[in-house]
Amino acid sequence: MGFVAGMVTVLYRYLLEQASSVSEQVLTLARERVLLALAWLAFLGFLGWVVGYLVRFEPLAAGSGIPHVKGVLSGKLQAVWWRILLVKFAGGILGTFGGLSLGREGPSVQIGAMIGKGWGEIRRKPKDIPFWVTAGGAAGIAASFGAPLAGVLFALEELHRGFSSVVVLASLTASVVAYAVSERLFGLGPILPFSHIRPLGPEAYPVLLLFGILLGALGALFNRGLLVVSDRVSSWRWLRLPLRPVPAFVTSGILGLFLPQVLGGGHRLIAALGRETFPVQALLILCGVKFLFTLWSYASSAPGGIFFPLLTVGALLGNIFGTLWGKMVGTPSIPIDNLIVLGMAGYFSAITKAPITGSVLIAEITGSFSALPAIVFVCLVALGTSNLLRTRPIYDTLLKRLLHTATNHTPRRPRGPDR
Repeated sequence: MGFVAGMVTVLYRYLLEQASSVSEQVLTLARERVLLALAWLAFLGFLGWVVGYLVRFEPLAAGSGIPHVKGVLSGKLQAVWWRILLVKFAGGILGTFGGLSLGREGPSVQIGAMIGKGWGEIRRKPKDIPFWVTAGGAAGIAASFGAPLAGVLFALEELHRGFSSVVVLASLTASVVAYAVSERLFGLGPILPFSHIRPLGPEAYPVLLLFGILLGALGALFNRGLLVVSDRVSSWRWLRLPLRPVPAFVTSGILGLFLPQVLGGGHRLIAALGRETFPVQALLILCGVKFLFTLWSYASSAPGGIFFPLLTVGALLGNIFGTLWGKMVGTPSIPIDNLIVLGMAGYFSAITKAPITGSVLIAEITGSFSALPAIVFVCLVALGTSNLLRTRPIYDTLLKRLLHTATNHTPRRPRGPDR
């Protein structure tokens, strides 16, 4: 099962990268030709309608997918696995082609989990389905991020919410196999190799304490902003499915003409932050627009997650903090690259309330295990600050809303094991 989940997830990752590349080429031409730019905006509007139609066909494929997987594991939600798999796959590719500020990691978890569910149903072992779903989700993380350890920890900390030797064994096996598929068969390595990260001394921790508090407060702001914008968009009667994604797709087209760095999940932007020096004004603009566009994109109901966009915002916050701190003290004691990595980890932990996964995940995808003590420290401070602000884990909150929506709209289901 891990091999199948790894193959499908890596194929998904590959197709998303190809879709993003083609979209960038079109935008490059559109910036030089007004008629082509207008045609591109019109096409994106149509693309948004197509995605909205797909989501109306299978509402459980909307958004990240992680809340749905949590609902399946808790027994509160059912799933026609093949239908969710198809809609998530197609909708995610179209959303990436359209430039929405959504990531592939949440969908990869749902894709892997639905493969696990299908595996259990085909083998006619319903009691084992929760283990296969969890293992499939772990495989999705491992293949998408190139991070097998984070895949296992994510399965335990976020999906299963507890320790089980059976879950550990199933998740570890699936994650390692999926990672091997992505690493060896397709030659896909770590997403964000940061080669200049070094361990930090005790003198840096007072600054990290301040940075962690800032990340926790801004993480709480992200959580509340996501819910407020999603509620507002869903309350607009004139913007029901299949039209709901259209404004986000058109917005993406406009931003792509003037500020293309904020499009997509943000992998290339984070990599650029590690290579180049940006003026603080540019960093503030990128961070603010990326933050707002992520909220707008997720509220559109298009298939796609917040996993990597929030890491991008965290990386920008780290760069901004490091730049401003350097201006204040003259000689910064913490390299910018370290703060970029710490910003991703702390912001992730403040939003998801999963500090163990956040610490190991960021260390794996950046190759910065030497900075793990500082990463853990910032994650815990950010988590504590977010807790003091009474912020709930974002995926738990989204699951609660998904359950409310599911009770009001139950799609037709074909005959099968879920009936």
